[in-house]
Amino acid sequence: MMARMLAVVSGSLLLALLWAGPRSTAARETGTAGAGQPLSLPSSLDLLYPPQAQGPVLLLAMHGMNTALTGILVDLFEEDWPGVAANCESFQVRFEETSALVPEWKDRFDREPVTGLGHAVESGEPDRILGAVQDVGAVCHHCHVDNMVPVQQKYHWPDFGLITLEDPILRADMGYPQFMQMLNVSLTGIGVDVEQDQPENARVHLSALKARMSELTNSCDACHDTARAYFVDQSVHDLITQLEALLEAPQPDALPRRAWPTSAANGSGSANRGHRPSPGR
Repeated sequence: MMARMLAVVSGSLLLALLWAGPRSTAARETGTAGAGQPLSLPSSLDLLYPPQAQGPVLLLAMHGMNTALTGILVDLFEEDWPGVAANCESFQVRFEETSALVPEWKDRFDREPVTGLGHAVESGEPDRILGAVQDVGAVCHHCHVDNMVPVQQKYHWPDFGLITLEDPILRADMGYPQFMQMLNVSLTGIGVDVEQDQPENARVHLSALKARMSELTNSCDACHDTARAYFVDQSVHDLITQLEALLEAPQPDALPRRAWPTSAANGSGSANRGHRPSPGR
């Protein structure tokens, strides 16, 4: 029971630690990852997103392409053939306009499937049109897999490197990544000390975990005006309360030696897969 409780809590909190890790301001400006790996983002993107642009120009252009491409399917299902042709023409125009916005990505805008889509629409064969739309969608998908997350991290999500919190245990201000590391020390310390039959030390770590989780929860209001549905939501605080009740027993059940690392890995792995990419909002 103790192992499962620790694993669930650790899964939620380690998720915050892993995904809110440091990306320096310099990294965001130069388009490089915190580990020094290039994100390969073209410099022309700076002109298409705030603050240099009034709004997310490229994102809006992408939405326009999607509306036209999906409109082909809408009209196809309605057997509105003039609508199919009009949306196909609109998509082709928008495709060319959008490709010109980012010259460095011109090779990512494969025109062959777009030309094939036009021929399919001219044929009037529904199955052929459906296949052609799928081929065009694959072009979009492959580019999104490579570039969507880096673009969102640079132009949408706030920089966690600029956030400062006061550690309630050390009574010191520190950056967000450092704070999350200290929170992880408190969390992991509970499992380590329970395994080592040191319940008093485990309770000390739990007390620190509660204080740090409270500070982390309050810090969310600096960027968000709605309640968080993960990381610091009420369900996580309820788990900590349940864990506290377990640790208050005179002789808390000792974890099997191999249960803690395995359960923690499974819990955090499931949470990561469910929330990626979610470094902020």
